[in-house]
Amino acid sequence: MDLSNKTHHQKESHVAEAASELFEESKKMANELYEEGKSQINNVHETVKEYSTEVCHHVHAKPLTSLLMAAGVGFILAALLRK
Repeated sequence: MDLSNKTHHQKESHVAEAASELFEESKKMANELYEEGKSQINNVHETVKEYSTEVCHHVHAKPLTSLLMAAGVGFILAALLRK
């Protein structure tokens, strides 16, 4: 019976060790995904900032054209959303 308990204890120890390794790898992977997500958000933020600056310059350079384009887009969206 003592040998059976020892074997059972070894199996429990092995399972606990494997679970601990899996937990640590999961934490590492989650951290990597988090950092990658932060990096992607920063990239998107910079891209949006660049495009919004371009749009502002375009609106200031050609206000009437910009207004007519916005009205046209609004008209098309309204027509599409009515359906």
